[in-house]
Amino acid sequence: MVAAYGLTVLVGAGLVIAVIVGEHDRWRAQDVFQWFYAGRRRRWEEDTGNADSSNEVAAAEVWLGAHQQGTVPQVYRAIAAGWTLDPRRAAEEVAAMPETTPAERALKLWAEVAPTWIATGDADTAEIDAIVRELPGGDDRSMLRSWLALVESGRRWMRRERGWIRPLIAEWPDARRERLGIRRRTRLWLSRFIVLPVFLVSTLVCVSLALTIADPMRQVPADYAETTIYTRGTLPGYDPEQVW
Repeated sequence: MVAAYGLTVLVGAGLVIAVIVGEHDRWRAQDVFQWFYAGRRRRWEEDTGNADSSNEVAAAEVWLGAHQQGTVPQVYRAIAAGWTLDPRRAAEEVAAMPETTPAERALKLWAEVAPTWIATGDADTAEIDAIVRELPGGDDRSMLRSWLALVESGRRWMRRERGWIRPLIAEWPDARRERLGIRRRTRLWLSRFIVLPVFLVSTLVCVSLALTIADPMRQVPADYAETTIYTRGTLPGYDPEQVW
């Protein structure tokens, strides 16, 4: 059994190293994805004073009724209007968004094309990309850059390109780090290492069975050490040292 435990530990250590080396890029892409949505939630709560309407039609209607134009940044009314599944109302709220600055123009374009991206996995991002390149640092630029990376990765995935997560990996160094709650962070790390307990338990079971089955004639029960053994003649393969 000691051999089984030892081999399991060696396999586990090797598997940890393999997971870290092999999955490092995927983890960075996951980080950008998680930070983007965590940042969206944080900005919504900071700018409106409450949680979002959770994409529910009824909740979005109630939220819009409680937050009339002028009481919150118009971008949030445009987002909530999209959750009502009323295209005309959503278009009206997007049209009411200001665009006096490059950042406001980029956010308005984002509000226009984001539903298309969600529905189809692709969107026309050329104008947004050109504006974002010229924006100064800040929450809006960080959010839009991460969103553009998401769109580009999705576009490449739909074309079945190798290395489709490269845009997300490239965005990782500049992406805004967001606090993920304990629950979300725990689930994220469990998903990354869930393969370890599965392989370790499988390894322990397989090695234990192999050691039990292999060469059974040489395995002397421990109870024999407490008995008096008397033999006459010769026994093939008898090893008194092993018995005692």
